[in-house]
Amino acid sequence: MHAIFSEWLIQNDNWKPILHRSASSQQHSVDLQTFESGHRIARFHLDDNLAARINAALGEQLPSVLTQDWIDVSLLEDQLSGAPLTVANFERYVEENKYTDVMLHRLVAGFVLQGGGFQWPDDQASPSTIESFAPIENEFSSERSNTRGTIAMAKIGNDPDSATNQWFFNLADNSSNLDNQNEGFTVFGKTKTETDLLFVDILASSPIANAGGVFSSLPYISLTENTITAPDTVRFKSIEIIDERRDINFELSVNNANQTSLETTQENDRALISSQSIIEQTSLDWLTLRATEQLSGQHLDQLIPVFNSIHDNLTGHQRLLDNALILSSYLKTTEGEQINSMALASQTESIVDVDQSKSIDLQDSELMIRHAFGTFPGLSLQQNLSGVDEIGDSSDLLNSLNQLMTPAQP
Repeated sequence: MHAIFSEWLIQNDNWKPILHRSASSQQHSVDLQTFESGHRIARFHLDDNLAARINAALGEQLPSVLTQDWIDVSLLEDQLSGAPLTVANFERYVEENKYTDVMLHRLVAGFVLQGGGFQWPDDQASPSTIESFAPIENEFSSERSNTRGTIAMAKIGNDPDSATNQWFFNLADNSSNLDNQNEGFTVFGKTKTETDLLFVDILASSPIANAGGVFSSLPYISLTENTITAPDTVRFKSIEIIDERRDINFELSVNNANQTSLETTQENDRALISSQSIIEQTSLDWLTLRATEQLSGQHLDQLIPVFNSIHDNLTGHQRLLDNALILSSYLKTTEGEQINSMALASQTESIVDVDQSKSIDLQDSELMIRHAFGTFPGLSLQQNLSGVDEIGDSSDLLNSLNQLMTPAQP
């Protein structure tokens, strides 16, 4: 559920885990519409007992014992950021049983492991070509790059809209190559877990035979009398689509209702946060956001701070200090202690950082920026700012921080 909450925050760009109310604000709304978490997955079923055969062959060379005979791939089919046409095309081949006994017919070590074009059942003397449907439109996006562990569509050279039934696993980060040729190769999925990726790596360590033509880089598991037969090839028995999406409902409530005038009401899919009182001093309240999975009823509660500011116009730098004050106040709360509504110290006072057993001067802009970025006293400002590209010139920021609590001029 923690992962689901993080995923929800990422997808809701207009909602932040810290809410700010200015002196003139009457109401704040939060979109709490049902959130769909997780993905549909494509499960690539390997030949029977392949995991046991790999365990026996590789033994202690493996980081863990393999206990599954499949590879799970999360399908990237979101209408905005995914490849819905490509996933639908792949699913059509699955539904029409085109990928039964499908071979991995091309292996280029450290590059790609390719399949989807040929099948070889045990009762056939040789492989057969899988019937292909009409080519599909290329859906390449730099946001879905050809990185290690992803799966992408193969296509004809110099023809970006030629993908049909063949796909390949990226065995390395091939983005500099495959993202920049033939208008990019469309990534439509990625291995779900480290175990799935490990399986791909193991299959990619197979020996290679030159069987001529399209099978010039044919991976195989074993040889039968110096000849490759159907059971000797690297195959998937079948591929199935499994829906692992879950609907999550959210509700927002006031955590310290008996100590604050803050109220929450819900209208349709929006939570409205309001108060009948005027903000007379900088203060901090807490809301509880509950995420509940519809099917199981499993839920997770997350505390959300609400910063009530006496200023009408909060500049970006003022928000930075707000965040620092919230973090500093939270540090005063011991584990297990109830978090209540609290008034924050004014800019001329100090608060106590219990972890450092010292007072923190709220005028200390260097210290405040450390708190705003989740760091603590003891490191230099430059050390704390290293790697934070959006800060830019820290000297300009520090000059601005000296005037943080000054109300904005009309």
